[in-house]
Amino acid sequence: MTLEEAIHEFRRAEEAKVHRPSLSTRQLRVFVEIYRNRSVTDAADLLLLSQPTVSRALKALEERLDVTLFDRTTHGIDPTPAAEILYPRAVTALTEIDVALQELKGPSDADLLSVGTTPELLMLVAPAARGLMLGESELGHLEASIADDLISALQNHTLDLAVLPALGDQIPDWAHSTPIRAIRVALHQPATGARSEILALPPEGSWERTLLRGLMGHDPHGPVFQATGGGVSKRLLREGFSVYLPVGCADDVTDVEMVDPIRDITVYAITREPIGPDSPAARLIERIRLSGDPAP
Repeated sequence: MTLEEAIHEFRRAEEAKVHRPSLSTRQLRVFVEIYRNRSVTDAADLLLLSQPTVSRALKALEERLDVTLFDRTTHGIDPTPAAEILYPRAVTALTEIDVALQELKGPSDADLLSVGTTPELLMLVAPAARGLMLGESELGHLEASIADDLISALQNHTLDLAVLPALGDQIPDWAHSTPIRAIRVALHQPATGARSEILALPPEGSWERTLLRGLMGHDPHGPVFQATGGGVSKRLLREGFSVYLPVGCADDVTDVEMVDPIRDITVYAITREPIGPDSPAARLIERIRLSGDPAP
């Protein structure tokens, strides 16, 4: 190949690179979690990454595609039309990749820990889980969902451990539980706004609703809006509704005040089998116990 031919091929490659953007799976996963949670902070916790890393990945993706994917508003971040187009396709692509990786997993991956918790407890669980993954490579998966779905995943053997706030009689007979620590829960409401008296509550019959009723002794009074689960609590708070959250969970939401009384609730590690003394689950539990109080 002559020098002129080499230069020509190089220019063609550069042009192809521009017209066919190369996207990393990390960038797509960052985008998907930000879209789902409407929060860079929550996406970082779920992905076991630092917030600056997530912000840089999102910026790199936007620059590579030459679009804006999220608009920042007084209530958080909202997806743009470009994000609405990209999201379903990104989910499909990542699902196919995950299926392929699952099929290619070797025996050494079988012992990796799969952990679930509620969105409100990510601030407690994620730092400990991140340390476990980076330090000992024993964590394979972390997810945030409503408690009922996590318990079902435990029962169906798709999750190894769930970290949940619970009343003692909520834990199923087939499960094993280990108390980890107590957290404080309080009613959070907008400091100003016409809708601050409207409560956003978890669905009737859900784990979260049962827990709240057990803490208070009754259902809260007043105008009630039934939410679809704990994952939308902070979003609703930004929109002017009042919600019950762990103390410190809404630090990134402005113009919010807590209402007394502040109640204590125990967080449990729930598993199908007893937790061994030197197992990855035991090490994660110890990390959570030693982690700082999420309250400021």
